Amino acid sequence: MSEPAPAAAAQQSDVVLVTGVSGGGKSVTMHALEDAGFFCVDNLPPELLVDFLNLEKQRGKRRVAIAVDVRSAGSLPHLLPLIKQLRSEGVRVR
Repeated sequence: MSEPAPAAAAQQSDVVLVTGVSGGGKSVTMHALEDAGFFCVDNLPPELLVDFLNLEKQRGKRRVAIAVDVRSAGSLPHLLPLIKQLRSEGVRVR
């Protein structure tokens, strides 16, 4: 996949999603990302992901890391379609 043009890259949001089981290192990862300059949010339900990123876009934050809460079985199925939606909107999700 090719890199976006410079003008498009300037508009692209950069989002890191962190998931995992309890004790799997999510907190350590989030602390490291915060130290690297990311704005970090812990335990965000997947259903709030798009609304949260829209709010952050208005605030001008470009590098966001989110620990997504997928502990409940009802939340997990929402995550993959949301990632696909965000990518189609030009958000770089890692």
